[in-house]
Amino acid sequence: MLWNALEKRFSGTKSTKRNQKAILKKQYENFMSTKNESMTQTFDRFNKLIGELATVGVQIDQDDLNRKFLRSLSDEWTMYTVSFRQNDQLEEKELDDLYNDLRVFESEVEAKKRPSGYVHNAALLSASIDSTSNPESVSAANGANQEKDTETVFEAFLANGH
Repeated sequence: MLWNALEKRFSGTKSTKRNQKAILKKQYENFMSTKNESMTQTFDRFNKLIGELATVGVQIDQDDLNRKFLRSLSDEWTMYTVSFRQNDQLEEKELDDLYNDLRVFESEVEAKKRPSGYVHNAALLSASIDSTSNPESVSAANGANQEKDTETVFEAFLANGH
Protein backbone atom coordinates (compact mmCIF):
# COMPACT_ATOMS: atom_id res chain seq x y z
CA MET A 1 0.00 0.00 0.00
CA LEU A 2 2.79 2.42 0.87
CA TRP A 3 4.60 1.40 -2.32
CA ASN A 4 1.50 2.18 -4.43
CA ALA A 5 1.16 5.58 -2.79
CA LEU A 6 4.81 6.38 -3.50
CA GLU A 7 4.50 5.20 -7.08
CA LYS A 8 1.46 7.41 -7.68
CA ARG A 9 3.19 10.33 -6.02
CA PHE A 10 6.37 10.16 -8.11
CA SER A 11 5.18 8.48 -11.31
CA GLY A 12 1.64 9.71 -11.52
CA THR A 13 -1.53 7.84 -12.28
CA LYS A 14 -2.12 5.89 -15.49
CA SER A 15 -3.94 8.90 -16.87
CA THR A 16 -0.99 11.18 -16.05
CA LYS A 17 1.43 8.77 -17.71
CA ARG A 18 -0.77 8.52 -20.79
CA ASN A 19 -0.96 12.31 -21.03
CA GLN A 20 2.80 12.66 -20.57
CA LYS A 21 3.39 10.11 -23.32
CA ALA A 22 1.00 11.97 -25.66
CA ILE A 23 2.71 15.30 -24.94
CA LEU A 24 6.16 13.87 -25.62
CA LYS A 25 4.98 12.22 -28.86
CA LYS A 26 3.55 15.56 -30.02
CA GLN A 27 6.81 17.32 -29.14
CA TYR A 28 8.65 14.72 -31.22
CA GLU A 29 6.30 15.21 -34.19
CA ASN A 30 6.71 18.99 -34.05
CA PHE A 31 10.42 19.03 -33.24
CA MET A 32 12.44 21.60 -35.24
CA SER A 33 15.58 23.60 -34.67
CA THR A 34 14.97 27.09 -33.38
CA LYS A 35 16.23 30.34 -34.85
CA ASN A 36 19.94 30.95 -34.21
CA GLU A 37 20.34 27.50 -32.68
CA SER A 38 23.46 25.56 -33.62
CA MET A 39 23.25 21.97 -34.80
CA THR A 40 24.85 20.89 -31.53
CA GLN A 41 22.13 22.64 -29.52
CA THR A 42 19.45 21.07 -31.71
CA PHE A 43 21.06 17.65 -31.28
CA ASP A 44 21.19 18.05 -27.48
CA ARG A 45 17.49 18.98 -27.30
CA PHE A 46 16.57 16.14 -29.66
CA ASN A 47 18.59 13.61 -27.67
CA LYS A 48 16.93 14.75 -24.43
CA LEU A 49 13.49 14.34 -25.99
CA ILE A 50 14.38 10.83 -27.24
CA GLY A 51 15.52 9.93 -23.70
CA GLU A 52 12.25 11.20 -22.23
CA LEU A 53 10.28 9.19 -24.78
CA ALA A 54 12.25 6.05 -23.89
CA THR A 55 11.52 6.68 -20.20
CA VAL A 56 7.77 6.52 -20.86
CA GLY A 57 8.17 3.42 -23.00
CA VAL A 58 8.10 4.90 -26.50
CA GLN A 59 10.62 3.30 -28.83
CA ILE A 60 11.31 4.88 -32.22
CA ASP A 61 12.86 3.08 -35.17
CA GLN A 62 16.49 4.13 -35.79
CA ASP A 63 15.79 5.11 -39.40
CA ASP A 64 12.88 7.32 -38.28
CA LEU A 65 15.03 8.96 -35.59
CA ASN A 66 17.79 9.77 -38.04
CA ARG A 67 15.43 11.09 -40.70
CA LYS A 68 13.54 13.20 -38.17
CA PHE A 69 16.77 14.74 -36.90
CA LEU A 70 17.91 15.53 -40.46
CA ARG A 71 14.54 17.14 -41.29
CA SER A 72 14.57 19.16 -38.08
CA LEU A 73 17.74 21.08 -38.93
CA SER A 74 17.51 24.63 -40.28
CA ASP A 75 17.31 25.40 -44.01
CA GLU A 76 21.06 26.10 -44.16
CA TRP A 77 21.59 22.35 -43.65
CA THR A 78 19.45 21.23 -46.61
CA MET A 79 22.37 20.80 -49.01
CA TYR A 80 24.05 18.41 -46.55
CA THR A 81 21.01 16.57 -45.19
CA VAL A 82 19.58 15.60 -48.60
CA SER A 83 22.53 13.36 -49.37
CA PHE A 84 22.34 11.75 -45.92
CA ARG A 85 18.59 11.10 -46.30
CA GLN A 86 19.19 9.31 -49.60
CA ASN A 87 21.62 6.91 -47.95
CA ASP A 88 20.20 3.38 -47.64
CA GLN A 89 22.24 2.67 -44.52
CA LEU A 90 20.56 5.38 -42.47
CA GLU A 91 18.53 2.75 -40.61
CA GLU A 92 21.73 1.14 -39.30
CA LYS A 93 23.52 4.35 -38.29
CA GLU A 94 23.43 5.44 -34.66
CA LEU A 95 22.19 9.00 -34.06
CA ASP A 96 25.51 9.94 -32.42
CA ASP A 97 27.39 8.78 -35.52
CA LEU A 98 25.10 10.78 -37.80
CA TYR A 99 25.65 13.85 -35.62
CA ASN A 100 29.42 13.40 -35.76
CA ASP A 101 29.28 13.01 -39.56
CA LEU A 102 27.39 16.31 -39.80
CA ARG A 103 29.73 18.17 -37.45
CA VAL A 104 32.30 18.23 -40.26
CA PHE A 105 30.07 20.77 -42.04
CA GLU A 106 28.98 22.81 -39.02
CA SER A 107 31.46 25.68 -39.49
CA GLU A 108 30.39 26.08 -43.14
CA VAL A 109 26.73 26.17 -42.19
CA GLU A 110 27.29 28.61 -39.32
CA ALA A 111 29.16 30.92 -41.73
CA LYS A 112 26.08 30.95 -43.99
CA LYS A 113 23.92 32.12 -41.08
CA ARG A 114 25.93 35.33 -40.54
CA PRO A 115 24.77 38.45 -42.37
CA SER A 116 26.84 39.16 -45.49
CA GLY A 117 28.36 42.44 -44.26
CA TYR A 118 28.90 41.19 -40.72
CA VAL A 119 32.70 40.84 -40.76
CA HIS A 120 33.31 44.06 -42.70
CA ASN A 121 31.06 46.25 -40.51
CA ALA A 122 32.39 44.74 -37.30
CA ALA A 123 35.95 45.45 -38.45
CA LEU A 124 35.09 49.08 -39.25
CA LEU A 125 33.45 49.58 -35.90
CA SER A 126 36.34 47.94 -34.09
CA ALA A 127 38.95 50.05 -35.92
CA SER A 128 37.12 53.28 -35.15
CA ILE A 129 36.71 52.43 -31.49
CA ASP A 130 40.37 51.42 -31.17
CA SER A 131 41.58 54.71 -32.67
CA THR A 132 39.56 56.80 -30.21
CA SER A 133 40.45 54.73 -27.18
CA ASN A 134 44.15 55.74 -27.19
CA PRO A 135 44.18 59.41 -26.05
CA GLU A 136 47.99 59.68 -25.99
CA SER A 137 48.26 59.35 -29.77
CA VAL A 138 45.35 61.59 -30.68
CA SER A 139 45.13 65.33 -30.09
CA ALA A 140 41.99 66.86 -28.60
CA ALA A 141 40.85 68.24 -31.98
CA ASN A 142 41.50 64.93 -33.71
CA GLY A 143 39.66 63.11 -30.92
CA ALA A 144 36.50 65.12 -31.55
CA ASN A 145 36.60 64.29 -35.27
CA GLN A 146 37.24 60.62 -34.62
CA GLU A 147 34.38 60.53 -32.13
CA LYS A 148 32.06 61.85 -34.89
CA ASP A 149 33.49 59.21 -37.26
CA THR A 150 32.82 56.50 -34.70
CA GLU A 151 29.23 57.69 -34.32
CA THR A 152 28.81 57.69 -38.12
CA VAL A 153 30.21 54.18 -38.44
CA PHE A 154 28.04 53.00 -35.55
CA GLU A 155 24.92 54.57 -37.12
CA ALA A 156 25.74 52.93 -40.46
CA PHE A 157 26.26 49.64 -38.68
CA LEU A 158 22.81 49.90 -37.04
CA ALA A 159 21.16 51.06 -40.28
CA ASN A 160 22.32 47.87 -41.99
CA GLY A 161 20.21 45.88 -39.51
CA HIS A 162 23.01 44.70 -37.23
